[in-house]
Amino acid sequence: MCRSPPESRRLGSYHSSLVGRSAEQSLLRDGFARAASGRAALALIGGEAGIGKTSLVRDFLDHARAGGAAALAGGCYDLQVTPPFGPWADLTRVGGTSDMADIFLNVAQDVQGDQPVRSRGELFHRYADAISTIAQDRPIVVALEDLHWSDPDSLDLLRFLVRTADTIPLFLIATYRDDEVEPGTPLYDRLPMLVRETDATRVDLRRLTLEDTRELVIRRYHLVDADATRLVTYLDELAQGNPLFIHELLRALEADDSLQHPSIPAREWRFSQTPQGHVPALIRQVIDRRLQRLGNATRQALDVAAVIGGDIPLDLW
Repeated sequence: MCRSPPESRRLGSYHSSLVGRSAEQSLLRDGFARAASGRAALALIGGEAGIGKTSLVRDFLDHARAGGAAALAGGCYDLQVTPPFGPWADLTRVGGTSDMADIFLNVAQDVQGDQPVRSRGELFHRYADAISTIAQDRPIVVALEDLHWSDPDSLDLLRFLVRTADTIPLFLIATYRDDEVEPGTPLYDRLPMLVRETDATRVDLRRLTLEDTRELVIRRYHLVDADATRLVTYLDELAQGNPLFIHELLRALEADDSLQHPSIPAREWRFSQTPQGHVPALIRQVIDRRLQRLGNATRQALDVAAVIGGDIPLDLW
């Protein structure tokens, strides 16, 4: 992502440990430990857009790779028609792991090519055989993101692998936006089965608390107490704990010099003023996407609410 501030001014420094996600990190590491002992396991990570699902997954993949696991990541995209086994074909190497991505891609091409395999059962067993071969050397982690856009075949393969890979050290991670799992989508129909059949680890990402936001600010910036308190209050009021929104607000504050980097390294950052009414473009786009899913009557009511203010008494409605 391109940012207007120069490199030396970018959002302080980043840390490998995620703010406010220690419990979720522990759940994933426990699930991986169970899988590494020789039985496939699944973790389902749900949450709204921008809540930090991808950051959590990437942090865990780094952890798994450091522990010697083969790690792969793939995902779905917001397409009108998701191709069969789309996220499995999308699997890419993470950290330079072996030729595992090529194996998955070759199997997927058998389905999407001119001469597909004879049955889904045959295909599923090919995937299982490929995983079993690689797992002879080390555990495997496969992360599939944005399954709210998934095709049904990919979800059925996920179910098959978790249910049948009894002796394979395989840890599968699936992320989805829980507010976009709507009737008529493949995940809406299959999510209850995934939970019931696989004994999956459930990770429901919530918004950051005020203290989490304070910790994030303290980690990234060296501010005097008064400026830190004003900045945390500003972020909590506007972002309401959404990590993506917090990041974009900080980026905008740096870009317009409301949050100023010191010219002398030992000096503190300065939070000079609180902007009024400015919403970064990316946040607008995320909000607009959510509004597009609402009916006209609801959107008209929200138009009125935007003029009235943030808190509207029920009797005024």
